[in-house]
Amino acid sequence: MFGTAVDISGTDIAVSSGWNFATGPTSMGKVYVFSNDGTLSQVNDFYPEDAPGNDAYGLKISISNNFLAIGSLVHDLPVSNCGAVYVHRKVNGIWQSNYQKITAPDASANDHFGSYVKVVGNLLFVSATEEESETSQPDVNSGAVYVYKFNGTEWAFSQKLTATNTEFGVHQFGSKIETDGNRVMIASNNGNVTGYNFIYLYEINNDNVVFQNSIGPLGNLEFIIKDFTLANDQIYFVAFGIPGIMDNFNGVNIMSENEGNWILSGGFNVAQSDQIFSKIVVSGDNVFLGSDTYILAMERKFPLLHYRLNGETWNLQNTFYSGGPSASDDFFGSVLAVSGNNLLIGAPQEGTFSAGKAYIFDVTLGTSKFDKAGVSVYPNPTADKLFVKASGKDIEKAEVYSVTGKLLLTQENPTELSLQNLATGMYLVKLTSAEGQNQTFKIIKN
Repeated sequence: MFGTAVDISGTDIAVSSGWNFATGPTSMGKVYVFSNDGTLSQVNDFYPEDAPGNDAYGLKISISNNFLAIGSLVHDLPVSNCGAVYVHRKVNGIWQSNYQKITAPDASANDHFGSYVKVVGNLLFVSATEEESETSQPDVNSGAVYVYKFNGTEWAFSQKLTATNTEFGVHQFGSKIETDGNRVMIASNNGNVTGYNFIYLYEINNDNVVFQNSIGPLGNLEFIIKDFTLANDQIYFVAFGIPGIMDNFNGVNIMSENEGNWILSGGFNVAQSDQIFSKIVVSGDNVFLGSDTYILAMERKFPLLHYRLNGETWNLQNTFYSGGPSASDDFFGSVLAVSGNNLLIGAPQEGTFSAGKAYIFDVTLGTSKFDKAGVSVYPNPTADKLFVKASGKDIEKAEVYSVTGKLLLTQENPTELSLQNLATGMYLVKLTSAEGQNQTFKIIKN
């Protein structure tokens, strides 16, 4: 189950393993840390001595600002299933194996502290989605988010955030946390009833987290909010409607802020299929949609959809798949993370015995910025040489990438490229013009 959770920040990458979606925790997983500074390489892996194999260690992770926070939401100390978070630090470019273990200051049984973790600058947000101290109703699971501040030596407790009950009720506050600059959005979740039903907006002011307002109720019985993200000063939702009731039962809605109010400002329908798209990340004008389930009982490689904004219209650019075997569930795209132009994709059930994989993808490889007219690469397929012909354009650089986004070859002012030293398979050739525009071609090496 490598690829159960992923996160990326600049050149730092974290990927966890060890969780089975169907049966719960089944093995002692780990969290692996990689560096993508020119060459992708593993630099460390973590597993604490006091976490047994059923602690859900690494189910949620966050890497940012030289810190790695790891949730262990059913950890049993000091009380059963109270949860814990382990934080590692990178010092002088090296990830330290020693860690700070954090538990809630008011830990109670079954609070699931560590259900969601988010490092934002020198603040750490930790959810306990089953925390119930703010309600008199048993088993309501209203939830809470704990805020910690790094004081230069350790993470110290600072605030406890809760959502006051409304007429609709609050369930699992802290199910997801999104940030953009000083803005923080914390969601509550009604599960498969309406999905994310409220979003609470906060602002970071001098390291204090101050409540602003809330958005909701969101979704309904026929239209379930599966996931959301915050980017470009907008909120992007991916939703699922009941087939037969909604004509287009997967869709993306976009909300923008207008004088303090969040209003629907755009969106698009997702290409029709029985796949239920439930994960969304955004990079600039690019939206990526992943999935963790489908309707028809037929195993398959999971698709990852890439939409791009063209003027005012969202167009489907590409559908990506893992490198695993066909007709076998791989959960490719069930977890996603983005940092700049780098998209990190988990495929935790790919391969024999669901060993799992993670993929890193350069978003710029999926975009087209000038017409192919007048530009060609040939022959395709090729056994060796690849010729570049451009009419009316000066091609300044050619780059050859593997299908997983690894740069293999660079050549300035290309007229021909030699692929002789590359193995048989498919490659991506990215051409960059003197004006800085680019175009990518798929090439087969035989």
